[in-house]
Amino acid sequence: MEQAIKAVEMLEADALQIHLNVMQELLMPEGDRDFTGYLEHIRQIAEAVPVPVIVKEVGFGMARESIRQLIDAGIRMIDLGGSGGTNFAVIENRRSPQPLAMFEQWGLTTVQSLLEAGTCARPDVYFIASGGIRHGLDACKAIALGASAVGVAGYFLQMVQTQPLDACMEAVELFHHQMKVAMTALGTRRLEELRLRPLTITGETALWAWMRGIDCRPYARRGDEFFGAL
Repeated sequence: MEQAIKAVEMLEADALQIHLNVMQELLMPEGDRDFTGYLEHIRQIAEAVPVPVIVKEVGFGMARESIRQLIDAGIRMIDLGGSGGTNFAVIENRRSPQPLAMFEQWGLTTVQSLLEAGTCARPDVYFIASGGIRHGLDACKAIALGASAVGVAGYFLQMVQTQPLDACMEAVELFHHQMKVAMTALGTRRLEELRLRPLTITGETALWAWMRGIDCRPYARRGDEFFGAL
């Protein structure tokens, strides 16, 4: 808690983000092995620091059990960090003399994590979707599934390393344009209206959701009143 307060004061930070990276640590040759007290430390930090606290997974997603614990600990912004983007299991296995390749597919996708989060939805809790967001349509899908915001890292970081700044800024504008195309096609003026449009969840994701007791049918039946008024 003291370190968190000091970090916020040093940077005059607008928010503090705590990363949950248990699998990454377990695969690091020099990583942590004892995670005792994590949740209580998060609770203390959320109560003590004077800025919003975001808790973020780093590419392995979150199940509702973890999400509920974080909400109970006072966290109101959660970055779900699903699989599909940077894979820290692969990265750490490449560094390890005894790689554990069987864990490189560990965790939940961003879509699965958003479905899990939907079972914990509250007006005062905000979810950020990150992990495998590569274009504007991905962003719109995430928002339609309940995300309040999306995070993109790898796509733009690769551009920054290889392209001039002007080209990177053009890529950002293109990302926005892709979102506008999707929103216009769906008849939405504001991002939050995407959550009122029907969407279908099929294939392995639908089977997985059924096994977890998550009913995907309400997503496909949204917006009946809107379309009935056209």
